Amino acid sequence: MKKLVTLFLALALCLGLAVPAYAAEVTTIVPFGKYDRIGGETAAVFSEGRMMVCKDSKWGYIDTAGQEIIPCQYDEANDFFDGLALVKKDGKFGYINTTGQLVIPCQYDWGRYFCDGLSEVRQDGEDFFIDKTGSKVFSCLEDCFYEDFSEGLVVTEKRDQVTGQSKYGYTDTTDRLVIPCQYENASPFCDGLAVVEQDGKFGYIDTTGQVVIPFRYDLAYTFTGDRAAVSNENGGGYIDRTGKEVIPCQYNLAESFGEDGLAAVSVWNEDAQESLYGYIDTTGRMVVPCQYAMAWAFADGLARVANADQEYGFVDTTGREVIPCQYDLVYDFSDGMARLMAKDGKWGFLDKTGELVIPCQYDAVFDFSEGRAAVKKDGQWGLIAYSGDTETEQPSQSTSFSDVPANAYYAKAVDWAVAQGVTNGTSATAFRPDAAVSRAQMVTFLWRAHGAPQATGTNPFTDVSTSDYYYDAVLWAVENGVTNGTTAATFSPNASVTRSQAVTFQWRAADAPVVSGSSFADVAADAYYADAVTWAVENGITNGTGSNKFSPDVVVSRAQAVTFLYRELAE
Repeated sequence: MKKLVTLFLALALCLGLAVPAYAAEVTTIVPFGKYDRIGGETAAVFSEGRMMVCKDSKWGYIDTAGQEIIPCQYDEANDFFDGLALVKKDGKFGYINTTGQLVIPCQYDWGRYFCDGLSEVRQDGEDFFIDKTGSKVFSCLEDCFYEDFSEGLVVTEKRDQVTGQSKYGYTDTTDRLVIPCQYENASPFCDGLAVVEQDGKFGYIDTTGQVVIPFRYDLAYTFTGDRAAVSNENGGGYIDRTGKEVIPCQYNLAESFGEDGLAAVSVWNEDAQESLYGYIDTTGRMVVPCQYAMAWAFADGLARVANADQEYGFVDTTGREVIPCQYDLVYDFSDGMARLMAKDGKWGFLDKTGELVIPCQYDAVFDFSEGRAAVKKDGQWGLIAYSGDTETEQPSQSTSFSDVPANAYYAKAVDWAVAQGVTNGTSATAFRPDAAVSRAQMVTFLWRAHGAPQATGTNPFTDVSTSDYYYDAVLWAVENGVTNGTTAATFSPNASVTRSQAVTFQWRAADAPVVSGSSFADVAADAYYADAVTWAVENGITNGTGSNKFSPDVVVSRAQAVTFLYRELAE
C-alpha cells in the first residue's frame, strides 16, 4: 500500500494534479502478460458476463473473476448479444453461448451478431437470416442490403444497379417487404416509430408504414421517451409523439434526451462569437446554462463539458459543476470511473468526486465494465479492479456489495431483493445501483418478486428464446397483462425502462387497482401511465423527483427498481 501512495504522490506532484488524502486499492484480476489482448480493438466490456481475451492469436472469454470460462481456441471472437457470440474457427463462423457450447456450428463464410433473435449470415455465396437455433428464416435479395432487426422489422436498402442510388424500406421476419423501398433515409424502429426521409424532409412512420408525423423537418432523431429532437428553418427543438412542437425550434443544435431526462442544446453567443452549450429538461427548462464550448450526453449521472480553453470537466443533473474544467483529455464516466490522460500521455482514472483514485501510470486503458478495467502497462495487458478508499474509514455495508453503503436510501431494498432472490447483483461484490434497467431485467425482477410463478402461455416474440434467463418472466408478464411487448412479435428485451413504464408494470402486476387523485405537472391526465403513477404515490412507492415532477421519461436505475418493489411488497 505504501508503494502505491508514494507513486501517486510523485506523479501528482510532477503533473500538477491535486493530491487526495487517500489512495485507491487497485487489485489485479488478470496478471499483466497472461493474455496478448484483453477486449476488442475499441472497447473491453463484459457482455452478458463475458469479456474477450486473446492468447497466441487465439480468442476466448473470461468472467468477472478473471477465470477463463471459454478457452482461447477461436481465430476471431465477438461480444455476446442475445445470449450468443459470433466466433470463427478454421475459416468458418458459428455461434456459442455463454457457457462456451457451440450452439450453431462454424459453417458460415460471414456472419453478424444476433438482434431481435435473428442474424444475417453468408454460406456458399448466399446471404440469409437464421434464428437462434441455426434454422434458415429467409434469403436476402441480391440487390438489397439489410441492417439489424428492431421490433420485428429490418431496414432494407435497395440499390439501383445503374444509378447507384439507394431507397430504403422495411422487411419483416417472414421476408415480406411490408414498407416499400421508397425513402432516401430510414432509421430502425424504436418504440413503434421510425425516422424516414422523403424529398429532402424528415418525418415519422409507424410499423404499418403509415405516416404519423408529416415530412417537414430538415433533421429528425429517434424518440427517447415522449420527446424527439428535430430541426427546421428556425433551428432545433423537440416534438412529442403527436408531432406537436412542445419545445420551440430555437436552438442552434438540439441533441436527443438522455437517460437522465436532460438534453444538450446550444445557442449563439454574440460576445463570444460562437455557439455555447447547456442542458434543458423535457419541459424546456434550462437546467444548465449555455456557457460551455462543448457538451456531451449524461452518463452515470454526470455529463462531460469543455470550456473555451478546451479543458474538460463534469456537471451533474442539477447543473452543478462537480468536477471543474481543468483536464486536457478525459472521457465519460462508466461504472463510476472516468479515464484520464495526463500530459505525459499516461492514463489513470477519476472518481465522481474528481479525485484521481487510480494514478496515471498506464500506456492505454479502457472504460470500467462490471467493476473491472482492461489496462496496458509496459506493453502488457492486464485486468484491474478498484476497491475504493483505503486510508479512510469505510461506511458499513448493508450487503456484500461494495457499492451499496448502509446509509443509502436503497440499502434495505437491496438487502430484501437479495434475500428474496429478486437479484443477486451484477457480480459477487457489485450491485451497480446506478446502472439502467432493461425490459428483460424489469419483468424478471417483478416475476421473481411475485414468487416466480410457472407461466403456461405461448411465446409470441421472435427476440425471446427458451434459453434466455428472462423467458419464463416474459411469458408470465404477457399472460398477466403486465406488458404486451413493443410490437406483436417483439419484446425488445434490451431496451431501457423509464420511470413511467416501471410503475405501470408494477401497477398492472398488482391487478391495476382503480385510483383517483391529483398527479404531477409532467404527467398528463390521459397518459397511459397516469393511473399507475397515482397508484404508486398513494402506496408510497415513489413521491416523484421534486418540484411537482415525476420525470416519466427518465430511465430507471437498478437501485430505483428494487426500491419501488420493496416499498410495494415489503414495507
